[in-house]
Amino acid sequence: MDEKEPAAARTTLWPGETSSQLVQELLREDTDPRRLQNQLEQANLGWLSGEYTLGIIRGMGSVNRASHSSTISAAGAAAGVRLGSSQGAFTAGAELDRSQGAVTAGMKLGRSQGVVSAGVELGRSQGEVTAGVELGRCQGAVNDVGEKLGLSQGAGRPNEEGGEFSAMQRRLKQLLESESDWVLHEGRDGNIVLLAREEVQLRRLAEHLEGHTLLGCRLSLSSRSQGIGQLRRAYSQARQVQKYFLLHPGSSLLAYDSLRSLSSGCQLPIEAIRRLSNLLGTGRLAEMKRQLQYILDIRLISRCEIGYLEGISRRLNEEVFDSVFRSYGEESIDILKLYKSAGHIENFERFEDYYGHVEQLLERLDAFVSTVRGTHTERKDLQKAVDYLQKHYAEDVNMAVVSNHISLNYTYFSQAFKEHTGESFSSYLRKLRLNRAKELLAESELKVYEISSQAGFDNVKHFTRVFKETEGVTPLEYRSLKQGSGAGR
Repeated sequence: MDEKEPAAARTTLWPGETSSQLVQELLREDTDPRRLQNQLEQANLGWLSGEYTLGIIRGMGSVNRASHSSTISAAGAAAGVRLGSSQGAFTAGAELDRSQGAVTAGMKLGRSQGVVSAGVELGRSQGEVTAGVELGRCQGAVNDVGEKLGLSQGAGRPNEEGGEFSAMQRRLKQLLESESDWVLHEGRDGNIVLLAREEVQLRRLAEHLEGHTLLGCRLSLSSRSQGIGQLRRAYSQARQVQKYFLLHPGSSLLAYDSLRSLSSGCQLPIEAIRRLSNLLGTGRLAEMKRQLQYILDIRLISRCEIGYLEGISRRLNEEVFDSVFRSYGEESIDILKLYKSAGHIENFERFEDYYGHVEQLLERLDAFVSTVRGTHTERKDLQKAVDYLQKHYAEDVNMAVVSNHISLNYTYFSQAFKEHTGESFSSYLRKLRLNRAKELLAESELKVYEISSQAGFDNVKHFTRVFKETEGVTPLEYRSLKQGSGAGR
């Protein structure tokens, strides 16, 4: 490394070099930090044996946006101008419209997939070349100094070892050149882990990044940590803090210590979620929306740890969305796929986007369930099931057999059968069998085990128990009462 570089630059090594590799190694669960102490000293990272703060920088573009009208194209934009639907980049205020290329200095490409700027041709790349820098096949954007913008995929300036710096890393290097005792590592998830001896270094960095519209980053901070043995704990804290940006979309920095006062004892609205599930398909959409407002009450959510909202999201998946699939199978899959982002809060940058997505999904599912139920009612499938049971109750029949007979989803059939008859399938079948048993007890001289078999029960012991639970007397006592005789069989 050039000895004329500032001391801060010499203590800061970039991805692919020793410091980043050491940070990556320290974050591994199976690493014993003590065995790396000598290497840390050699890499000028001995200060990690004292106090430090860990931060995670995440570009807003790394979130899988679901329904943002203001989403910036993944390819990036220069000069703070929105790309719209384009897959390329534009510079100096020119508009790209829908083309897959780039616009530089006011020149419009139309639908071309390349760009000529400063005499260099991009060819088939879906990006931009400016001032003689070629992107190759990268879907990114390079501005007039050859620097890629944002965290989108693109080519960066190679380091001395032949690797590549991301635009974010180069920007951080510029902002931290006057600082000392810091190191960064870019993880596989695209997030940048940054460690600094003093927390104020990271806070100053956040102020600089906040004013950089194109980078649009969010920095989460751990609490103060002591020694490399606490590095993984600090990393876990910073990762957890990243989740809270969903509730604070206007913030560019959140710290673990500022969230300690949030309640960890918030009780999940389990019953409300179950009521919401039961309302699907009943035509009571307004009531469903009131339930959703209660479940996703931002006033309560903002006072609780993020685990509360994660728990609600998980319950909505299990009790509502997944139950629809279990009930209606492949018929519902298209709707659920369309709104699959609603399955996890981390797919959204803002709470209101998550709320809106869940609400839209509920509206679609309500209409779907209502239509399916109406269709099956009109076809009189359920009455067909009742007729089948009345003929075959004494046989080895169960709900799977009957639902297959009328070609209805097993779980949906269970719910629909109860709505049609007023009782569950098992209760209805048991009633049919008991009624037949009572007839035989009163009118025949068959033995109890024979009656049990002819009525469809598995064995006489089970029959006797069910009979007494239902009628209050044993089969023999019932026969005595009906035949007016004390003789038992």
